[in-house]
Amino acid sequence: MRGGACRAPAPEDRGDCARGRPLAGAEGRTQLRFITSHLDGLNDSNAPGIRAAEAQEIVSGPAHTNLPVVFTCDCNATSTTTTHHELTAAGLHDSWAQIHPHLAGLTCCHRSFPSDPEVNVADPKPKQGIIERIDYIFTRSPFKVLAERTVGLAPGDRTKTSPKLWPSDHLGLVASLALP
Repeated sequence: MRGGACRAPAPEDRGDCARGRPLAGAEGRTQLRFITSHLDGLNDSNAPGIRAAEAQEIVSGPAHTNLPVVFTCDCNATSTTTTHHELTAAGLHDSWAQIHPHLAGLTCCHRSFPSDPEVNVADPKPKQGIIERIDYIFTRSPFKVLAERTVGLAPGDRTKTSPKLWPSDHLGLVASLALP
């Protein structure tokens, strides 16, 4: 982020953003709330309701603040779900949708088949593998989204081990955000 920046915390900084204090190295003195979560990942009949309830807990708990909010999430929910609606109805803005309204922004999931190694699939027309968007960066004002991109899809992102593995089954999201 530029302006009042909050970088990923170093071990000695843990919790500073959650307490609304600027992190060491942040530009300016803007306070913000940084929240991250991994919502329920099961895919049974109860999962959508559980994820919606978890989203409501985020909204009524740590996101219930007058501070600017950045919320990163493996929500395990697409943008058409109740979970996504709970978050956006609370004033959280889907940063990918703001800056790339016509791109799918697929983030999940690397899958490989024993006889068919994964290919480098491209958004928005994947051949296999990355087939849905369930990972998000949400913001609540006064943030301006300057850029957002996915990472973790290039063959060079794989580990140096044999066999070469993806660092995660999801793509990562990187956003540049500005505060006035």
